[in-house]
Amino acid sequence: MGRVTSHTEEAQRKLDVMNISQYLERMPKAELHVHIEGTIDPQRLFEIAERNGVKLPFTTADEILENQSAGKTDPKQNLASFIECLDVSRSVLRVGLDYEDIAYDFVKRCSQENIVYAEVMFDPQQGIRQGVKFEAMVEGLLSGAESGRREFGVQVQWIMNFQRDWPALDAMHILNQARPYRDKIVAIGLDNPETPGFPSRFEQLYAEARVQGYHLTSHCDVHIPNSIEHIRGCIEVLGVQRIDHGLNALEDSKVVDRLIEKQISLTACPTRYAFQSATSIEDLELMVNRCDEAIEQTPNQADLHRDRALVLTLLGDQAKACDDVTTAVSLLKRSSQPVDPMLQHELQVRQSSCKQSRTMAGSD
Repeated sequence: MGRVTSHTEEAQRKLDVMNISQYLERMPKAELHVHIEGTIDPQRLFEIAERNGVKLPFTTADEILENQSAGKTDPKQNLASFIECLDVSRSVLRVGLDYEDIAYDFVKRCSQENIVYAEVMFDPQQGIRQGVKFEAMVEGLLSGAESGRREFGVQVQWIMNFQRDWPALDAMHILNQARPYRDKIVAIGLDNPETPGFPSRFEQLYAEARVQGYHLTSHCDVHIPNSIEHIRGCIEVLGVQRIDHGLNALEDSKVVDRLIEKQISLTACPTRYAFQSATSIEDLELMVNRCDEAIEQTPNQADLHRDRALVLTLLGDQAKACDDVTTAVSLLKRSSQPVDPMLQHELQVRQSSCKQSRTMAGSD
């Protein structure tokens, strides 16, 4: 006979969910993986399309949202579905004002979600093919973001992405066009489908970008053929400092070791994959094991205990998660190094949630 869940346990479960939601809402956040063309809300999309005389394949906002959801349950189709939606959004952008509007809208939405810092990708190639001048595009993005910063206090940094299914020579030409904006664009990246020759055919592009002082990142999408080789190539051939997605790295311990050795971070987009399939208990336990290994090597890093607390919360082990939060807070207090204010605030919020949970459970 199955175990019967008590009213107390059910109440505690609901409280834990509420605490996580409150914690996420209240904490200041950084958005590190977002495509500006993919942030256009349906109303603005229709407005820009009408302004530019572009006919959309949709007639209502509901149709747009339904199309955006297509393929999310199938990991093999998710990338194609996303790019299809992204191309529709890109297709309406024809003048600098369009880019200014969507940049401002994005910053405003960030402020509503307590996002205080964002690194935002933009793809210049399709806009240029549609007749937008590169200078008008960049000036529009900069103007919209600056207006938003003055009004909402959100800081934005720009990453110029090139499309992997277009010639590397085209990307090199645009990189040279971008020289006057070098101090406004912090990094370059690659996105769109992973076509044959990726990443090696972009080696010269990345070498030139490195000389010009750009930071380097690249998409390595999940469940793509030869994903491990692509990740390895981005590390060894392109010399990236960050990989966008890159979760298939977990399939090869040597690749993981190389990422750690070179201190390459992943912008993993966990909620994107939550749409595809529920994260298994085994996956979460693997994450805990990775955290355990990292903490064993450097036990006095508060952020590592914070990371493990998040995974333990997802596993439902709130008590151990709160123990990690307490340890992290203690480490920050004892640290002789400057304290990251965002990490400090985040841990304070988590500590408050833990105290509330213990009070409700009668253990505090």
